[in-house]
Amino acid sequence: MVKVNRRRLWLPLVWPLLALGAGGALAEQVCKYDSIPATAPASRFTDNGDGTVTDQASGLQWKRCSEGQTWNGSTCVGTLNGYTWQKALQHANTATYAGKDDWRLPNIKELASIVEGACSNPAIDLAAFPGTTSNVFLSSSPQHETNGVGEVFFYYGHIGTTNKANPDVVRLVRNGQYLERPLNGTGLDWWADDQSVHLTSEPADYPGQDASYGRDVTQDNDADGHAGFSFTKLDSDGSVLPANAVNRSCVRDNVTGLVWEVKSNDGGLRDRSWTYSWYNPDVSTNRLMVARLVRRIAAIIATTLLVATPPNSSKMST
Repeated sequence: MVKVNRRRLWLPLVWPLLALGAGGALAEQVCKYDSIPATAPASRFTDNGDGTVTDQASGLQWKRCSEGQTWNGSTCVGTLNGYTWQKALQHANTATYAGKDDWRLPNIKELASIVEGACSNPAIDLAAFPGTTSNVFLSSSPQHETNGVGEVFFYYGHIGTTNKANPDVVRLVRNGQYLERPLNGTGLDWWADDQSVHLTSEPADYPGQDASYGRDVTQDNDADGHAGFSFTKLDSDGSVLPANAVNRSCVRDNVTGLVWEVKSNDGGLRDRSWTYSWYNPDVSTNRLMVARLVRRIAAIIATTLLVATPPNSSKMST
C-alpha cells in the first residue's frame, strides 16, 4: 500500500469510467500473485454464512457488501449508495445487520487492512468481498484540514484524503468475537464536524468517529506511547531499557510485536537524512530485490498478526 497526499479531482458521476478499458469495455481485476505476495487473501477471512466475514488477523467482522448492495447468499447485488461523511457516520450509527446493531465506519487503518496489494481494479480479494468497486471508500478518521477525511481508493489501494462533502462509498465493520491481536489505533484523540477539527468531544450529529472507539479509548495511557500506542525502548542488543531512557536504538510495538529502528541525527548509519532507492538499471535484478523485500514484509506480518481460527468456522477459499 502506498500513502499519498492528494486531492480527488473527479466527481462521483464519473466513477464507472474508472472500471472501463479500451473501447468502453468493462475492465477486469488484475492480480499478480505470481510475483507479489498476497496481503489480504480470502483464506484470511472466515465466512460467517450471513453476509459477513471475520478477519483472522485483526478479529474485525466486516460486511461483505458495500452499503446499497445486498447479499443474495452467494454475491453482492444492487446499486451502491454514496454518502457524505456526516451521512455515513449517521447511517453506520443506526445500521443493523446479521443480528448486530454495533456496526460502524472503519478507521483509516482498519479500512486499509483489507487492501489486497497483489491486485488492482479493485485492490481487494473479490472472493471475500464480491462486487467491490474501484472507488473511494470513507473512513471514520478526520484529517487536520477542516474539510478532509481519510479514505482508501480501492483501484490501487492508495490511502488519501477526500472532501467530507463528497458522496463516497461505505463498508461497515464491527469488533468481532475473536479479537486476540487488535490493530493499533490511529492516535486520534479529537473529533471533528464539517466546520471544525480538534474538538474535545464528539458532536451528536457526527457519531462513531475514530476517536470514540478502539485502543485510543480503552488503553489511553501516554506513559509508553501516545493514546493507545504502547512501545518498549530497546538498546542496540535488543535489551529492554527503562521507559524514561533518552537514548535507544529501537522500539518494540507491544501491540503488533514489530520492532522499529529509531532514527538518529548524528550522521551515522541510522541518520534520518539518509534516503534510499529501489531502482537498479538491471530490471530483472531490481524486480527480484523488490519481490524478496515484499516476501519478507509479508512473512513478518503473518508471524505477528496471525490468530487462531475460531472453533466451528470455515475458511474461505479463493
